[in-house]
Amino acid sequence: MPRRIQIPMSLVVLCLLVATSVSPVLAGCPEGQQKEADFAFSQAGDFIKAQSWTQAIPQLQSALSICPEHANSLKYLGKAYFATEDFARARTTFERLIEVRGKEAQSGDYMDLGKTYAKLKEYRLARQAYVNASRLAPEDCSILFNLAVMHNAVKDFPRSVESFEQVLDGCPNLREKVLPELTKACRAAAERERGFGNLKEADLYAVKASEYGSQAGGSTGYQLIVEKMRAGDYTGAADLCDSFLKNNPESSRRDNVLLNLARCRTRLNQTDAAVAAYRQYLELKPSDSKSASEYAELLTKADRTDEALAVTEKFLATAEDESQKVYLVYAQGKALEGAGRYMEAKEKFRWVAANATGEYKFWSQEEMQRQDQLEEIRQRQRQNAGR
Repeated sequence: MPRRIQIPMSLVVLCLLVATSVSPVLAGCPEGQQKEADFAFSQAGDFIKAQSWTQAIPQLQSALSICPEHANSLKYLGKAYFATEDFARARTTFERLIEVRGKEAQSGDYMDLGKTYAKLKEYRLARQAYVNASRLAPEDCSILFNLAVMHNAVKDFPRSVESFEQVLDGCPNLREKVLPELTKACRAAAERERGFGNLKEADLYAVKASEYGSQAGGSTGYQLIVEKMRAGDYTGAADLCDSFLKNNPESSRRDNVLLNLARCRTRLNQTDAAVAAYRQYLELKPSDSKSASEYAELLTKADRTDEALAVTEKFLATAEDESQKVYLVYAQGKALEGAGRYMEAKEKFRWVAANATGEYKFWSQEEMQRQDQLEEIRQRQRQNAGR
């Protein structure tokens, strides 16, 4: 899991000064133009409320001609284009909105962009947009469901199963809608893994398909684990995980329980137990690059950087697409930093910045600066030691 970096106090002060003088939305837009754009946007208010999108478009365009970075105008112009089925312009507008908002981009912005990509049948881009949305709103049922659908659209059936299971666990009102889709995704995942020769994973998905198909998915015992974790009771959740694994050795939710156990042990700073749980989980689900990156970062935090690097190298060798590599290369960068190899770490973060979207892009840009600072400190220490 990505962690927040510590910024030197001098840089914090600089950032605070910038933040108080220029807001993300106002950057490059003088105050006078901002006020004019606000007024032009207000003229579209009644049309927006009435969803009279065709009439709203000229007013919103007028606001943007005054201030091209007026976030509200970009947001509703994108919605207007989408509603009038001008998906190409909607795409450009939503992309621009996210660029303007930067770190302040909202889950809804990414969700709107994801819907637009889906309409244009650009399913991989749509999936990434929903991934970014889910990071900002991890419990939003609509985002999770659409993310599962997009995983399915690009034939990434294992991750479709994972996302549908999240919906099943966290959104009980969608249970009847999810179960048929989840069952189909499990069958497709079983067939896919069997074709790749991953027989253990194939058998796991086949069992899941059978259980979900008979409405048996989501046992009470597993639901209790989920509830404990949501409540922040990681000790209680870990105990329930251990009990579940002991009493249900053939359960189709064994993989989910092992991953939850690993995360609970991590939260409780029980590193060895967390490592053991991650290893068992990844034996069942070797295609889960995101969880492999969590495992690698855990090892790095425990000063086991050689092991962390070995994990990232192993899983990078089998990662199937760029979106999965992002997690692993980021973790690789953190491991290299932990090993004091700052310039090598910087190159890993540079790759992530060039290939990621959303928070990972911003985190990696900050990490690149951090590596420069760490290397500068080391060089200064060496110079002082030589005096």
